[in-house]
Amino acid sequence: MQLDRDAIRLLYTLQSYSIPNGASTPQCWLKLDLLHAIAHLGITSGVFETYDLAPALLPFRGIKMYAMISQEVVEEVGHFFDENLVEKLLLNSWFYATVTAIRITSTGLRLLDETLTDEDRDAVDNLVRCPKCNSVLDFAVATERKPEVRLVMNRVCSCLTRGRHRRDDDWLAKCPPGVCPIEGFFSIGEVQYKSKPFFFGNTP
Repeated sequence: MQLDRDAIRLLYTLQSYSIPNGASTPQCWLKLDLLHAIAHLGITSGVFETYDLAPALLPFRGIKMYAMISQEVVEEVGHFFDENLVEKLLLNSWFYATVTAIRITSTGLRLLDETLTDEDRDAVDNLVRCPKCNSVLDFAVATERKPEVRLVMNRVCSCLTRGRHRRDDDWLAKCPPGVCPIEGFFSIGEVQYKSKPFFFGNTP
């Protein structure tokens, strides 16, 4: 099976969250909406070079909000599932909303063993791991009220927040020290595509 570099890096991202430190088999699940946040950060930082961002209505913890996400990532996850590289789980939350979670499979692990390079590993690790403790970063939503009320997706690590960043299932009362905001996630940004004009009619 042939995967391009961005697909390999996305699959390794799922591996990073599927296997906790010290384990050898997939044991944890990553919520799909948080994968969108990771992909957004990876696209804006250049880790994923062929994916684009576009505004979409994203169900997040039972509330639909506009977010800049990658449709290529949505299609890639579907392809991974069809090829048995990942498995999905539908979760019920305490606020009566469903959340899709995914994790890598043993087939996906074998594929990464054959295709993952040190360059790809380092690029993803710099994206999803804490530079202080090397644990995978968590993602949570904060409400900022200055200068205006807005939602911000943040990268957080328990070693920086002393484990106190969780509140009401991923919602932060405020940005604690050490939080790294992902600007532009909950927004409708400008989208630029390279395309050729199409005109109806008999054209040569």
